[in-house]
Amino acid sequence: SGLGSLERFIGTCVKSVLMKEPRVYGVTDSSIILSPKYASRVNCYNVYGELYLHLACKKLCSHYIGCPINLKPLNQTSCNLNEFRLLTITGNKELSVALKIRGRSFGQSVFECDNGWCIPYEEVCDLNDDCGDSSDENNCFNNFKCLDSGEYIAKGKKCDRVFDCLDYSDECNTDCDNQVKIFSNRTMFNLACVFGIISTLCNLCVIYRGMNRYSSLKTATAMINELFILVVSSGDLMQGVFISFVAVSDKYLNKSTCKTQFEWVTSNLCTGLGVISTLGSLVSLYSMTVLSAYRAHGAQSMKIPQDKLTNKNKVVVVVCIGAIYFVAAVVSFIPLAPYLESYFVNSIKYDNNPLFVGILDKEHLTLVIEAYYGRMSKNGLSWNSIGNLVNDMFINVEVFGEKIGFYGSNGFCLFNYFIESENPQIWFSGTVLTSNVVCVTIITISSASLVILTVNSSNVAGQNNEVLLARNKKIQRKLSTIIITDVISWVSFFLVWLVHILDLSNTSGWHSLFSVIILPANSIINPLLILEEDILGAFSDLTLHLVTFTRKLLRMNKRTVNELQMNDMSTNPSGQE
Repeated sequence: SGLGSLERFIGTCVKSVLMKEPRVYGVTDSSIILSPKYASRVNCYNVYGELYLHLACKKLCSHYIGCPINLKPLNQTSCNLNEFRLLTITGNKELSVALKIRGRSFGQSVFECDNGWCIPYEEVCDLNDDCGDSSDENNCFNNFKCLDSGEYIAKGKKCDRVFDCLDYSDECNTDCDNQVKIFSNRTMFNLACVFGIISTLCNLCVIYRGMNRYSSLKTATAMINELFILVVSSGDLMQGVFISFVAVSDKYLNKSTCKTQFEWVTSNLCTGLGVISTLGSLVSLYSMTVLSAYRAHGAQSMKIPQDKLTNKNKVVVVVCIGAIYFVAAVVSFIPLAPYLESYFVNSIKYDNNPLFVGILDKEHLTLVIEAYYGRMSKNGLSWNSIGNLVNDMFINVEVFGEKIGFYGSNGFCLFNYFIESENPQIWFSGTVLTSNVVCVTIITISSASLVILTVNSSNVAGQNNEVLLARNKKIQRKLSTIIITDVISWVSFFLVWLVHILDLSNTSGWHSLFSVIILPANSIINPLLILEEDILGAFSDLTLHLVTFTRKLLRMNKRTVNELQMNDMSTNPSGQE
């Protein structure tokens, strides 16, 4: 009656017999009842045991490869290793055997292993080597056998970017796209090298030229502009150094393979690269925002430029520059704060520990600890508490785990913008990215208003002044370029980020392209706009200065060596030891 009631809700159930065999005396026919959803082909990757055998051997699996067992009647020599084994007779008057299965009645619903042992159908293709020779799992296509460690995992867990095999072979094989390098192809690497070198050299030229010309500037406005240009260039220089260094590091220092990739993302070098990248981009963006707003305000106020900086102006400039570096540093270093690691540490990696495979998040570790200790704090556990509790689970062995933090969680040693929507860190990265878009908006509005004022002033005062018109056009061209590049890079990045957090599409693969190529492109464009025609002169001046400085160092070194030799001769005139 219970089955009849169930059929009224889900439809007519189907009786399935795995193998049509002669009647065996004293043994009940083996069959199972299938629900209507198995009437047509289904995905069998998450089905195991006896149900899996019925679906696979009845060709009801959508990915049908074949029946994983050899369906043949048992005879008198079958299952000769089993203890509860009785001989019986079939309807064809042939000797057969019946087994007592797990204390239940005798039956023949068993699988005969290659070694002669027999197990119930429910233990076949269940991800466990119940036979002892793997013959109950070898022909199943709902599992994946780990190559070296030999355990079985569900087929769907292969190439899912989560390590389940002790030897990592479920992810580290030719079928999986498990990227362990920042630059997945040579083109990206070459672009990073070119961008990094150009950005570093150009920004060094801007800083060198600005420091030399600062004392010769005539007005306070020009001095303030030059100071903030130097700050912008310092941020762009950090990005150039970051791109160059990350390319070299990824090529020559990142020795990670698929199995050792976590050694790189947990290293101090990876964290340092992430901090430099974030600090440089924020310093450049914040200082450009302040500079744009200052220029627009000065153009609208129409005040007569002061001859020099007043003490009040100096204090304001110093405070503004200090605030830019301070805010950028806080944003860059806050993910490293020890008291915030419960928020910013994503997972932990234990080496050579069969209990903890791959990287484990707090939820997984909490379940293991709760199962071991039998109780759990309702307020949750900190990472330090988890480390201590895990260490206490092992006797005479200290277990150390490497924490994978904010900058290493994406594998690229970058500020992690592309976070899953359920991760609480999304509020931090989202706030930072939104503030960056606000800065770009301020730059756009300020620069646009400055362009409009420049055009109006040209129409009023410069109709007959070709020099003024040419200068204003140059200003308009520079400002327009700054607006276009900033809007294209940051706004497009923001839109891609929105697509990701709204789960419209997984755009995490774009992270390295934006963070290493597109966003840092401004660190090249800005100094080129500043230098423009004077770029060759600035580069030659910087080169000459570096050569002169190198010669001075060599002379000092030579003089020091000579003095040491003279002192040695004076203390030991005979040259004896």
